[in-house]
Amino acid sequence: MIIGYIMLFVGIGYIYLGYTASEKLKEIRNEAWPERKVRSMFDKYDIDESERIEFGEFHKLLQDMNVSIGTQEAELMYLSLDKDMNHGLAYAEFQKFWANSPELNSFRV
Repeated sequence: MIIGYIMLFVGIGYIYLGYTASEKLKEIRNEAWPERKVRSMFDKYDIDESERIEFGEFHKLLQDMNVSIGTQEAELMYLSLDKDMNHGLAYAEFQKFWANSPELNSFRV
């Protein structure tokens, strides 16, 4: 029973450390990619100025990020990001993609 309690406390410790590390990473990400830069990238790839990024524009973004992904995989990624299913990434959807994309570490604005 004592070992069980020790394991419980160790598990809680790992959860806490993981949470704090995640929060620090979000903070660093926000400093590196402030709102105005994210909006700037959205506007850059919203070529037709529709306030949505359609698949062709999204695919161009991935190519510019040097993401080696096939068209079908890119389409699946795009569909998973388009939460409201209206055939275009709204700015809020784009922000979530931008904030969670590991490829951004090597991408330059």
